[in-house]
Amino acid sequence: MGLDVRQMHANKKQTINFVAAANVPSSITRLITEYANCLVGKGFEVIISFPVINHWDHHQYWIRRSSDLSQSIVSRLRYLYRLLRPPLKRVIGYLLGIKYREWQGKILYKIDDRVQLNQFVLTPTNNNMPDADYIFVMQNYLIPRLLYLQKRKGVIVGSLHMDYLAGMNDQDSIVSDWWSLVCSIDQRLNVPLIAVSRQVKGVAQHLGIRVDGVIHNGIDLKHFTDGGRRGELTPLTVTLFCATHPQKGLEFGCQVVRELRKEFSPDQVVLCSVGDLKPEHLELFDVNPGYLGPTAYAKMYQNTDIVIYPSLYDAFPGPPLDAMASGCALATTLVAGVEEYAVHRENCMVAMPNDVRTMVSNVKMLIQDYKLRDKIRENGLSTAKKFSWDLVTDELINCLSQLPPGNKGKAGRAS
Repeated sequence: MGLDVRQMHANKKQTINFVAAANVPSSITRLITEYANCLVGKGFEVIISFPVINHWDHHQYWIRRSSDLSQSIVSRLRYLYRLLRPPLKRVIGYLLGIKYREWQGKILYKIDDRVQLNQFVLTPTNNNMPDADYIFVMQNYLIPRLLYLQKRKGVIVGSLHMDYLAGMNDQDSIVSDWWSLVCSIDQRLNVPLIAVSRQVKGVAQHLGIRVDGVIHNGIDLKHFTDGGRRGELTPLTVTLFCATHPQKGLEFGCQVVRELRKEFSPDQVVLCSVGDLKPEHLELFDVNPGYLGPTAYAKMYQNTDIVIYPSLYDAFPGPPLDAMASGCALATTLVAGVEEYAVHRENCMVAMPNDVRTMVSNVKMLIQDYKLRDKIRENGLSTAKKFSWDLVTDELINCLSQLPPGNKGKAGRAS
């Protein structure tokens, strides 16, 4: 039997070292920061270890891609540019006196002063990793490097953040090859792995990957709060969540917006984007704030009536719950993670990925029927409360306390 949260706190203070592959604004940065804040509040010592040069292992993947003789010279040059640009930018910045020592989570979010920050240059080693009880990794391709750390550096725990079958079936061969590589790494590991949704767990187990539990991502209910928009409002604000990565369904979402533009005038519906857009899509929207920091992002949702989340595949995305917690009526695709709480016409409107006709119909119903819209708003608020960071962190603590030993991958590990 494992310890419960109170029992675990009664023992010596536990130390968790979150090891990141990059120090950039991203969903992983947000997750690590939120976990860190909650864990120190519950009596843990927390360290965030992050690199100067981001995504070093990913860069090595690009090197292999660029050396593939079957690729054209232009393709190889493009790969090399994408490979070299980030580290060169860092090196030049260092020479100019720009110090990359701040954790982006500290810049973007409020982070507890008790959280310790530990920076390394390229990859984790015995020399740059502190002693801890647990090493928590959210990008599992780092784990093979960690297997060689001394045992006192901590029990290695990984996290599964992708429906690997969906990723490996991506139409972009570079993307699909990358997820095939990551999947093959996980298949060879014998360390505890935690999935962020039941679907991610099921797919991973089907592929022969060890999975020791499911812990959903959380939401900051103090940051995302109800905007209070209800009733027959004119004009309504409809916001499309945008991200340029193909899996996030930007082209699909913009097709939906084009159809809505044909049906409703700006004095009826104000069409907004939030996030990164391609230049050719700008004219579709009445408002284009671009990528927003946490405070502005939350405020925009509070002033939004309907949020469209057009993802093609996922694991347990945050934006749909962000929208629910902000009192928005959510129109979403039924992707991994979302399907674990989405109930059509109860707490959201659901369509399958790339189903433009159904998504447009769902949004039109929300626009035209304020009673349905308000019902979904209220039920969405109730749904979001089930995923507070406080509850999610307690699940992580209990899960860690019950994990079986298993930190020796097939590559072995130093004693």
